Amino acid sequence: MLGGIDAMKKATCHGAVAALAAGLFCAAPAGRARAQERPEGVRIERLMYRGTGCRQGTADAQIVGGGTAFIIVFTEFNAQAGPSASPSEGRSRCNVSVHLRYPEGWSFTAASVVYRGNAILGPRVSARMGARYNFPGTPSSSAEVELTGFATEDFELLRQFDTARWSPCARRGALPVNVLATVEVSNRQDRSSSGLITVEQHDGTFDLQLNLRWRRC
Repeated sequence: MLGGIDAMKKATCHGAVAALAAGLFCAAPAGRARAQERPEGVRIERLMYRGTGCRQGTADAQIVGGGTAFIIVFTEFNAQAGPSASPSEGRSRCNVSVHLRYPEGWSFTAASVVYRGNAILGPRVSARMGARYNFPGTPSSSAEVELTGFATEDFELLRQFDTARWSPCARRGALPVNVLATVEVSNRQDRSSSGLITVEQHDGTFDLQLNLRWRRC
């Protein structure tokens, strides 16, 4: 397990990235979250992942906020475009399965996702980050962030999922939550320009934080 996950990261949605991500929200500090009814003892029992952007040993997950969220942390997850970059470097993806264990009689949905990373985008370069989740045998829900233009800074951006998908009440053991994380950078509008989405300069990670809502079955 990777150490040093900071569950109380300060929001950095400002400057160029805030302007490029019009219509999105800055992530509020964890201490401002409204209290909600939730079960005790929510924990991650197992984590599995694979993909072009997450070789083994580069991802971790942790419950935060007393079970109101979980964070998937990547120490390597990036995409880049530019004159010296190959087409395959323009997109990365990772399929993550987070097995959550929690008391019976509860159901949850992922209401929103917070993206944390670093954007270095030249003029006329665009970047897209996506998150999609589902439970076994159920449709998926997705959320996407798109940045276009010039940026050179860490970011922390909040996006609502398009549909509320609630976990089944009837289950045995830990419930797998399947998450697909993607990042893509394109310089189609100006092949001479370069761009990169990568880990934060602040702590060297790229994070997805899924914020959960709970209800009794």
